[in-house]
Amino acid sequence: MKKDQKRTYHNIETLQEIKESRKEIQNARVEVQSIREDVMGEKMDIIQGMYKSGMSIEKIAEIVHLSPDVIKGMVEIEKKA
Repeated sequence: MKKDQKRTYHNIETLQEIKESRKEIQNARVEVQSIREDVMGEKMDIIQGMYKSGMSIEKIAEIVHLSPDVIKGMVEIEKKA
C-alpha cells in the first residue's frame, strides 16, 4: 500500500469515528432532554399538588427555588387543562 493510500485510509477511519461520536453525543442530548421533560413534569405535578393543598404560591416558590411568577404560570396551565 502506498503512503498516500495509507493516509487516505486513516483519514476515512478518523472521519467515521468522528461521525459515530457525533451520533453518540446527539443520542445523549436527546436522552438528557427527555429526562429534563420527565423531571419538569414530575416537578409540575408536585407544585400543583402543593397549590391544591392550599399552600401559598410564595411558599411553593421558596421551596422549589423558582420565582413566584413561574409558579403562577404552572398553576394557570393546570387550570386551563
